[in-house]
Amino acid sequence: MIPTAEIGCFLINRTGRDREAPGLARVPLVAGILGGTVFALIAPGVNWKHVMEIINLRRRDSEAGRSIIEIVVVVMVAGIVSATAVVMFAKGKQRYELSQRAQNISRQIERARSLAVKYNQTLTLGFTSENSVFGITCTTCTEPKSELPSLRIPAGITLSTYPTITIKGNGTISASSQTIVVSDGRGSQVPITISNSGRTQVGDVSEGT
Repeated sequence: MIPTAEIGCFLINRTGRDREAPGLARVPLVAGILGGTVFALIAPGVNWKHVMEIINLRRRDSEAGRSIIEIVVVVMVAGIVSATAVVMFAKGKQRYELSQRAQNISRQIERARSLAVKYNQTLTLGFTSENSVFGITCTTCTEPKSELPSLRIPAGITLSTYPTITIKGNGTISASSQTIVVSDGRGSQVPITISNSGRTQVGDVSEGT
């Protein structure tokens, strides 16, 4: 019985007479696939053009299927990476903004200290207008007050305490509270430490408990 070869979804009888080929022994097989390449020795009565169309169609369908899966995987990975990046960016932006709010309060204290030394005058800093404005509150310090505009605390920013700060002409500071914790109402907070020597330090942003 002469064997058959499967090409695409069709079975092609390897029929016909065995013929001699230069440099080859007598071969009963007239068609087959070797390493994914279709070859033919003798195939009487077979429409090879139609066979090749079927093979190419099957190959294209297979490649199209693989391409769709690859695209889906790439899109899924890109979506995950994008979502993670958006969350990380939003958190980083939130932390940066809170740190800047604390830095503004710290700079306000340091600038007031510089003016107290400059004019050799005792200044007081405090919060007014329902704790939304931070600036010089003494009534006899017109010149320093004109050089240092009050700082408005942004909406949504809260402080653990709203101290009254006294700065002497030699630069030393006394405050009703040495530490102010600035919070953004979204779980993040940053401390400001005020030393008696007149130095202020802003800590790292952390997640509240």
